[in-house]
Amino acid sequence: MNNLENIEIFEATYDDRETVINLIRMYMEFYEKPVHEKSSLDTLVNTIIKNKDLGLFYVCTVNKEPVGFATLYTTFSTLSMGRAMILNDLFVIPDYRKLGVGDMLFNTCKKYVQDNNYTYMEWVTAKDNIVAQNFYKKQKANKSDWIVYSI
Repeated sequence: MNNLENIEIFEATYDDRETVINLIRMYMEFYEKPVHEKSSLDTLVNTIIKNKDLGLFYVCTVNKEPVGFATLYTTFSTLSMGRAMILNDLFVIPDYRKLGVGDMLFNTCKKYVQDNNYTYMEWVTAKDNIVAQNFYKKQKANKSDWIVYSI
C-alpha cells in the first residue's frame, strides 16, 4: 500500500472515465456529500474529457491502482487579460496521504498551468480544513485578498 515506486500521474482520457467517476465517488463519500447518480457523473466526466478547453482531470495511480485525482477548470480573468485555471478538486485516498501523492498531483497541475500560459491557478478550501491550508502553505501558495461568496 505505501510503496510509491510505481507511481504514475496522467491526464485522463476517454478510456479513463470509470476511474475518474470512481475517484469522484470516493471524494464525495469522504466529505460525506450525497453521491450523484451515475448518469450525472458520466455527463460531467465525459463533457470535460471531450472538451479540453473546459478543463481536465489528472489521475494518480500507484501500482496501477487509482489513489487520487485533481480537476482543473478553465476560466478567464478580465483583470489579468487571459485564461486562468481553477483547481476545483484535489483528492488523495486516506491510505496514501502524507506520502507525497498530493504534492505530485498539485505540482502536475501547476506545471500544466505554467506550460500552457495560463495567467494563474486558484482554489478555495474550507475555513476549518487546516490540513488543506497547511498543505497549500507548504506549496508556497499566496492567500488571496479576495473574499469568496456563493449562492
